[in-house]
Amino acid sequence: MEQFNQQIDQLMEGYGTFQQTIKQRFPRHLNLSEEFIAAFKEEFVRQTKAVMEEDAEGNQIETRAARKPKKVLEDFQKALQFLVPNERLN
Repeated sequence: MEQFNQQIDQLMEGYGTFQQTIKQRFPRHLNLSEEFIAAFKEEFVRQTKAVMEEDAEGNQIETRAARKPKKVLEDFQKALQFLVPNERLN
């Protein structure tokens, strides 16, 4: 059994992990207006930062924690499905 464990250890040391890389490119024929891009970035920053307010003494209190960027992007994708009319998708 000890010999088997040694062989397994040697095999595992020699077996490297391969990391697959996927390149993502911006869609070629999608020309977005500068106003849309600026508004999207502004809204993304607003959604991902914490909301701070002041109490009666003037101390800052965090009223809403910062949201995770990945979750915000998922919510944006979901919201876009509701904003585009169904007849335009066919």
